[in-house]
Amino acid sequence: MDSDSIKQLVRQLDDSLPRGHNYEINYSVVETCTDFYFQRSRDIIARLEANRERSIENNRTFGAASEHMSKKDAYEGMIRAFNRDLKSPKERSYDCDYMVDEVGFYVKKEGGWINAKGVKGQYPPAIYASDGKVMGTFYPTDSQASIQPATERAQIAERFWTDLAYQFYYDSITSRVAMMTTLKLAQKDGKLLITGEKPDTGKRTTLLEFRVDQKSLRPEEIAMLCYDDLGNLNQKWAKRWQYQDFSGVTLPKVVVDEIYLTGYDGQTKLAQQTTFTINSFSALANDAKDKLAGLLKGNYSIYDEITGSHYVSGKPGEMLDNLSK
Repeated sequence: MDSDSIKQLVRQLDDSLPRGHNYEINYSVVETCTDFYFQRSRDIIARLEANRERSIENNRTFGAASEHMSKKDAYEGMIRAFNRDLKSPKERSYDCDYMVDEVGFYVKKEGGWINAKGVKGQYPPAIYASDGKVMGTFYPTDSQASIQPATERAQIAERFWTDLAYQFYYDSITSRVAMMTTLKLAQKDGKLLITGEKPDTGKRTTLLEFRVDQKSLRPEEIAMLCYDDLGNLNQKWAKRWQYQDFSGVTLPKVVVDEIYLTGYDGQTKLAQQTTFTINSFSALANDAKDKLAGLLKGNYSIYDEITGSHYVSGKPGEMLDNLSK
C-alpha cells in the first residue's frame, strides 16, 4: 500500500467506529498528573528564573516574540504558564449519564478532584435535558436552573464521550495519520501495523506507530514520538483500547491516554494519564422530553433566558407547551 491508500484505510476505519444517535450510556473519566509532571514544571521554572536576564538578552525564547510582545513579556509568559501547570489537580474524576434520542438528550454529571497537596473536593452535580426545542440546565445542590433554546449537545466544558474514546490527543486518528510524510503498512500475528514519519529541520522528527486488529479493524494502540533538534525524545503520546460487547454492540470498554515528557535528566516519564471507562450501554433510549418534564416538576428557581423572566418550576406540561411554541 502507498501512503494515500493507507490514509484512506485509516479514514474508513475511523468513520466506522460506533458513535450512535439513539442510546443510553454511563461512563467515568479519571485524569491524573503524576509527581513527575509537577517536579518537571518546578525544574523548568527554576531554570527559567535562574537564566532570565541572559536568555532575554540572547532572545532565547520558545518561538519568536510577536511584534506586540517584548522578549521580556514572552519570557515571563513562559514562567506564568508553568506556574499554572503547578495548580493542576493531581486527580480529577467524574461520572456521566448520557442519553440521546431522536429529538433531545439528557446528561447528568458529577465528580471531584484531589489537588497536588492531597486536598479533596467535589464538583456540584449538574443535569442537562433537552426536548429538541428547549434545553434546561439544573443544579440540584442549589435548586437553581436555567432554560434556553435547545442545542445539539449539552454546552459543558467536558469533551464529548466519543472524542474521549476515539480522538488521539485532541484530534482524529485520521488527521494524525494524515500528518505523516511517509507511511508504511505491515501485517504480523493478526495485526496491521502502520508506521509513519514526519521529518522536520535537523534531527527534529515525529514518528507514528498504529496497531489495528486485522480481523475486526478496531484500533488497539497508537503512539506518536516527537524528537528534538538533537535527536532526543522530547515527548510521547500514547492511546490504548480494550473492547467489550454491550448487548450486541462492541464498544471501547476502557481507553487509556498517556502523555510522556522528558526531564532535564534526559529521562522520559509518564506525566499525565486519562482513563475513560464505559460502565453500561443500551441501544434503547428513554424519552428526553419526559426527562425534562420530570426535572421541571422539582422545586427549582428557574431563569428563562428565552423570555428573560424568573419563576419557580412545578407545572412542566404548561411550561413545555409555552416554551416549545
